[in-house]
Amino acid sequence: MTGVWSWIAGNVRALLEVAVGGLIATVLTIYASSRQERTKISLKIFDEFLAKRTELAQVRGLLQNPKSLLGDDQKINFVKGVGNWYEIVATLYLSGMANRRLIDEIGIKKLAQSFHAGVVTASKEVLDFQGAIADWTQLKRFREEP
Repeated sequence: MTGVWSWIAGNVRALLEVAVGGLIATVLTIYASSRQERTKISLKIFDEFLAKRTELAQVRGLLQNPKSLLGDDQKINFVKGVGNWYEIVATLYLSGMANRRLIDEIGIKKLAQSFHAGVVTASKEVLDFQGAIADWTQLKRFREEP
């Protein structure tokens, strides 16, 4: 028995170093993978942002003149569709699934915040927006973030 105990005592440090080293390597791998995934998601958001540039500009214009939306379900749904996209972006951002710094630097967060402010203002005239605004809980949180 003494031989076994002295072997364990002599090798505990080496065993711990291997175990801890393996754990650290695993943690670093998970961190790197999740960081890569966050970047991939953010780049996908950026791709969609580029594809939606024209739509986003049109919606910004519509929200500046909410009376132009009255009675026009197609335009109202168009604005709601952009709001739904911003809600998804806000959800990914706030959950940490997207790279926050990248989203901030691209300027999407500021645009989403501006959109939310605009649609809230427009909802005083376009009552159809009120239900959507109530549903956009993450977008509201996104807007309230500095």
